[in-house]
Amino acid sequence: MKPGLSLLVLFFIWIWLTTQLLEYIVPGLVNKIIFTSLRYVGVFLLPPSWVGFCYQYTTRKNKNAYLILVISSIIPVMALILTFTNAFHGIIWENIYLHENRIKVVKEFTIFYYIFLSYVYLHIISGLVILISMTIRKPHFQRRQTIILFITAFIPDISLLTILIS
Repeated sequence: MKPGLSLLVLFFIWIWLTTQLLEYIVPGLVNKIIFTSLRYVGVFLLPPSWVGFCYQYTTRKNKNAYLILVISSIIPVMALILTFTNAFHGIIWENIYLHENRIKVVKEFTIFYYIFLSYVYLHIISGLVILISMTIRKPHFQRRQTIILFITAFIPDISLLTILIS
């Protein structure tokens, strides 16, 4: 079987984690803002990829999975554009400054960010619901595999929430 959307999911996780690390490592507020903005490429595009992957994993229908990915990525791409142009309009965050420890960037988010955050979590939950529905319908040996995937997906979702809010 082709890897399909699983590679895309892993790619966005890699972008998210690498840019998060680089944000903490690089000196200066301007550099940290660049990596903060780049981090949202992974964070915003991971949930639509996740839903497409879950659909692909449960149904083995590649064409529909890619269609789901494209349609559900429209709002995240718009949010990415707003993130990269935030200095001009302040729609995503109103204020951004360097924390007193000089490692972390502190952002004062607007209501639009929290609305989009709800959209992101709706996608994550949708993917988990797709996995649960498969677990209920499939034979015992496939249930174990899906339960393991569900557990390994659920743990990072909790950490994603804490990072997105901070």
